[in-house]
Amino acid sequence: MTEMVMAAKKIAKDSGISGSGYRLVINCGKDGGQLIEHLHLHLLGGRGLGWPPG
Repeated sequence: MTEMVMAAKKIAKDSGISGSGYRLVINCGKDGGQLIEHLHLHLLGGRGLGWPPG
């Protein structure tokens, strides 16, 4: 998990979105949109993100 977060941090920096902020999302299970359970990370940024999400 640490390696995934550190990789996302580098990608955000390299993409020029780290200064304004970004969101990391992990979906779990059927209601999280997964058909096959596995661990992956979404990096969202480059625009304003509202709260609550969804």
